[in-house]
Amino acid sequence: MNQEITINGVGIHSGKPNSVLIRPHDHGVLFNVEGTPIPALIQHVKDTQRATTISVGGRSLRTIEHLCSAIYGLNLCGAEITVTGGEIPILDGSAMPFIEALADTLTTESQNEPLTIDRTITHRNPDNGAFIRIEPSQDFHVTYTQRFQKRAIDTFSFLSSPKNYIKEIASARTFAYAGELQLLYRKGFIRGLDPNAGFIILDSEPNWDLMEEIIGDDARSAVHETPFYKILSKIPPRYPNEATRHKVLDILGDFSLLGMPIKGLITADGTGHSENIALVQKIAETYGLIHFDPLGDDE
Repeated sequence: MNQEITINGVGIHSGKPNSVLIRPHDHGVLFNVEGTPIPALIQHVKDTQRATTISVGGRSLRTIEHLCSAIYGLNLCGAEITVTGGEIPILDGSAMPFIEALADTLTTESQNEPLTIDRTITHRNPDNGAFIRIEPSQDFHVTYTQRFQKRAIDTFSFLSSPKNYIKEIASARTFAYAGELQLLYRKGFIRGLDPNAGFIILDSEPNWDLMEEIIGDDARSAVHETPFYKILSKIPPRYPNEATRHKVLDILGDFSLLGMPIKGLITADGTGHSENIALVQKIAETYGLIHFDPLGDDE
């Protein structure tokens, strides 16, 4: 980066306005929340419910994964990010707004020496059967499998590079299932849900009163067909398998918390942030990275 940029928006879970100031920084991603520095490293992860949250000294920052994914996908060494508010703005629900904001500030691709995976490490969630593993590879690959109703299955493979990230991953928006919206809202999530920020997968007959409240009076005309599911969205799907691609976007954001690039093959089936972070934790412990902090700020 050769200049600073400012991004403003609303947090999808808090529903509150947030501002992000991104400055050049050569040694990892460092967030600053109300004067408290929070390095974007695995040891600072506090929560993984519906988003990845990091915390230091009682200060927390929510929903960091899309911005971290963009930084990782562009092969940036790092950035210093000052956040006003406790959540990164959701914007359109993808990483593309961050990519577009960062693109004009880039000089040349720059990244630290990668961690080369030399063994297979696996995490499996016994409650839902989701699993994720990493094994040796000369590049950084991600293969993700997602299962939908009516036995529809989608598997998407991604070879990481800035060009591939922008073309294949960055525009994929976040999503939720229609059947879970009311419960999520009651639990304090998605208070900033916006018809232009992500999409809704119609996994069941929706509550149309609720859908019209979210999307608008024309909600019934905002239904789009894909090979795997129907979605409710103000705009058509950006990819036929947009949900699966977004899962890969999230994986890159979560794995960026190792603090260095990776050479390895990730295979994941049905995972979310909790499983992703659990594997990142295992990798950090295996390779002695759990206390490694390139910013020199061990908690």
